[in-house]
Amino acid sequence: MAYVPVTAVLQRGGRTGRQSRLPGGRILLAIESALGVLLVLAAALAIRSFTTLATESLGYEPRDLYRVSVSGGPGRSAAAQSLLEYQELLRLCRDVSNVIAVAGADAVPTSNVTAMRGFSKDRTIRGGRYEVSAGFFQIVGGALVAGREFTEEDVQTLAPVAMLNEAGLALVLPGVSPRESIGRVVSLKDEAPRTILGIVPQVRRYGHGDPDEAALYVPLGNEPAFYGEALLRMTPGVAPPLEQIRQLVAARVGPRTVRVTSAEAALEPSLRDPRFRAVLLGTMALCALLLAGAGLYAIASFDVSQQRHEMGVRMTLGASARDIQRQVILGALRPTLLGVACGIVGGFWATEIIESFLYKTNHRDPFTLIVVAVVLLSTAALAAWIPARRASLTDPAVVLRAQ
Repeated sequence: MAYVPVTAVLQRGGRTGRQSRLPGGRILLAIESALGVLLVLAAALAIRSFTTLATESLGYEPRDLYRVSVSGGPGRSAAAQSLLEYQELLRLCRDVSNVIAVAGADAVPTSNVTAMRGFSKDRTIRGGRYEVSAGFFQIVGGALVAGREFTEEDVQTLAPVAMLNEAGLALVLPGVSPRESIGRVVSLKDEAPRTILGIVPQVRRYGHGDPDEAALYVPLGNEPAFYGEALLRMTPGVAPPLEQIRQLVAARVGPRTVRVTSAEAALEPSLRDPRFRAVLLGTMALCALLLAGAGLYAIASFDVSQQRHEMGVRMTLGASARDIQRQVILGALRPTLLGVACGIVGGFWATEIIESFLYKTNHRDPFTLIVVAVVLLSTAALAAWIPARRASLTDPAVVLRAQ
């Protein structure tokens, strides 16, 4: 019987499998993985930014809150008359069906009306000075940080009192806690001394993403100006009856143009662009994951078909199904690992492009980079596991007989 060099035969079989692989396909897979990391990273940052923006406290509860705008009244020069009509508007709004409470201010949240003047009269401090009605923050759904709100007596007597938001407190009384500030007397430039009654959170008047600014709140009517908007807290799920409001306004104030706007609807534009970016990048990232997974699956399947003889020999010599699966998966993951590493390095710098679109989100957050890498590698491992499992079920006798 002739001597057969077993070692040479096995080595020749192994070389045949290796020489028939697709080096070009592996390079393409590495490139796909790198691009996939960039897209998934951008999508993760955009989604995280949108979530932060959408869930951040507005300082009030927009659900079931409506803004009633009345125009066509006296001009800004008739300040005293405007205040009287505004007070009548607040009273008549309380007679509207399903109204729980009514609040007033010279510049209400979600409106385009700006404060009549800045945090101080000389506008040297960025912020606003607002006139609000009694119980304003309770009505709009904002929780006080400390102290209490204005009462009807404070408003009617135009008491020398004030409320500050936390940013305003940091400017007026640096280092003083909200509780310690209650009862203290402060005096801004061109502003009479006022006793602090309460501290409130930041009210994002223009919507989500509105920057933090100092705010000083005084009782409504301290400096009569033009007033034209009121806030209605309605019974849950019930919208204000516009026609009834128009009739009440016409009967008590005179012919006016009346508009009713939901606070939630008014806030929608501030979320529109961030939501669009999150959905667009998320869709692109999903496509990138599918393409990378499909490419890896195709290459792993091709490798398995080319190495069936080698795998059959190894299983004949005692290799377990787990060993075969590990061989296929690790072989398929090598180009993916290279692509992921290149993608993370590139993404560390490339994400600066979208930094201006992110809201309170670090574009170089290590945790996000790690999660993105895990997602890519998990997708690749799943795509490689399917042909690897098929390879582990190979019958060595059938494979060797076919040779």
